[in-house]
Amino acid sequence: MRKYLLVTLSIILVTALLIGGCSEPAEEPAPAPTSSPAPTSSPAPTSKPAPEPVKLVMNNWFQPPDSAHVSGVFEQWAKDFEELTGGRYTVEVVHGGVLAGVPEAYDAIDNGIADIGCFVPQDTNVPFPMQHIFTLPWAEASCTDATKALKAVYNKGYLDSDYDEGNVKLIYMFASSSQDDLLTAEPVNSLDDLKGLKIAMGGGTRIDIFKELGAAPVFCPAPDVYSMLQKGIVEGSFFSAYGLYMTHEDEFLYYLINPMRMNRVGMMIGINKDVYNKMPDDVKQIIHDMDADDKYSLACAATMDEQYDAIMEQYLGPGGTGTAIDWSDEDIAKLDAICAKYFKDTIAETDAMGLPASEMAEEYYNALLAVGVEKPAYGYKP
Repeated sequence: MRKYLLVTLSIILVTALLIGGCSEPAEEPAPAPTSSPAPTSSPAPTSKPAPEPVKLVMNNWFQPPDSAHVSGVFEQWAKDFEELTGGRYTVEVVHGGVLAGVPEAYDAIDNGIADIGCFVPQDTNVPFPMQHIFTLPWAEASCTDATKALKAVYNKGYLDSDYDEGNVKLIYMFASSSQDDLLTAEPVNSLDDLKGLKIAMGGGTRIDIFKELGAAPVFCPAPDVYSMLQKGIVEGSFFSAYGLYMTHEDEFLYYLINPMRMNRVGMMIGINKDVYNKMPDDVKQIIHDMDADDKYSLACAATMDEQYDAIMEQYLGPGGTGTAIDWSDEDIAKLDAICAKYFKDTIAETDAMGLPASEMAEEYYNALLAVGVEKPAYGYKP
């Protein structure tokens, strides 16, 4: 019995195995669809870095803006130029004559020591025949009025010949502090009191005129006047009273001689021609357009007038240490006669060089009249 049972179980087991082996295999779950990788974008081409701005250096022998306010106008020009060029250029204004003082200021631009700078033509070793006409005894006028007349002359091309040969191109200009002022340690009440008086001054015709008046002119840069007064080398100064307190000359100079407030000091701002010629045309146009309406020329003039007037008020006003002195009509007539000689001779000599000095002098005289200067010159009338 047990034998049949075992056989039966074996048959059942084999049959089950056979049936299982012939049946369809169970489906395996389909693999999850794989998403295609997101297309990767090509890296954007790297742009070239902006070129470094071109740095220009401006020489300024004036003191920094807190002392000489006109220096602030130089800095404003530099800032405006940087912005107008879109940052392609920067300008560093170096104050106080660190790069070059007054006598070397033109050469510093001409030789490329400075790219831009302020200079006084009459106080350089370079002849400026047409600009020399401004060193003649033009009478007292405000800095603004004198600057307007100067620009009227410049805009008609009268000064072009002075700057054709050198390596300096003018970009704007102004007339400094109206004129030179004779300031003395002792009163000079007449022409006779000038005899033998040692007076510090700049160059130009002023030296010849003072010699003719009997004084003893001593050429020197304006910043040296204080030490020369201190050492007793000179007894007076024939520079603008603008610097009276900045350089402490008020410690020695107590008299302002009204009839001897004359001549003209041109302050020219120029750029080295090599630097200028390398500039793109649009930057050259920016430089030209910046002062096309005399914006910076007149800003310098207005700033000088404001500070000059305040200095004169401090000097001659209540509590001031200065006294103004006038001369007799007779002495003024003598002064006119001497000055007339220098106008006549200097203009004739310059005309003989083939330059239109007579025309320019007349143009300048009439331009001064046009802005309200009642007596444009001593001893000259076209």
